[in-house]
Amino acid sequence: GPRWMAFNSLTKGKITEEPVPPQRIDVQTIALDEFRNGLGRKIAVLKIDAESAECEILSGARQLLAADGPIITVEVGDNDATHESRRLVTQLTDAGYAPWEFHAGRFSRHQPREIYGYDNLIFAPTPVDLSSL
Repeated sequence: GPRWMAFNSLTKGKITEEPVPPQRIDVQTIALDEFRNGLGRKIAVLKIDAESAECEILSGARQLLAADGPIITVEVGDNDATHESRRLVTQLTDAGYAPWEFHAGRFSRHQPREIYGYDNLIFAPTPVDLSSL
């Protein structure tokens, strides 16, 4: 329910104990590349907050990223030794994106870390420079 929503995850929940037994719900999905092809126009911004499924979502968006070069905002945050957030940052930098942070009303380049607290990062295709915004 709403009390536990922030702890949802595609994989293991981000808490040490389960509040209630999980219930399986099947949903239909579509890769972002397929969605983009059906849309028939450029995508300028992607907002991804998918409870540890961000890397999998981006795996289905390779053509979209290469063709459209959207600005991407993603939530990061690690509470275990999996370093999923670092994997996400690496996946996007390998795709030609630069990581940015927004603090105190300004964008600044983000320096990748091994472990992340909860935050949102912005990725822009290089050589886009957000520091003047």
